[in-house]
Amino acid sequence: MVAIDGFTAVTSNNNGAAVGSPVYTLGTVGVAAQAPVPEPAAWALMIGGFALGGAAMRQRRAAVRFA
Repeated sequence: MVAIDGFTAVTSNNNGAAVGSPVYTLGTVGVAAQAPVPEPAAWALMIGGFALGGAAMRQRRAAVRFA
């Protein structure tokens, strides 16, 4: 059985006696999907990468001289 917000596992347990009609019970376990949260180190690397990229784009290119 699949839920919209994650997944749900359905288990079956046989709690019946050896003689007679067995008794079955169903139990469900649900897990909600969580949005991932970046770690502080990942944020630092991303901001550093943007800073280095911006610095590289801001640098003036050397004028090309033809002889």
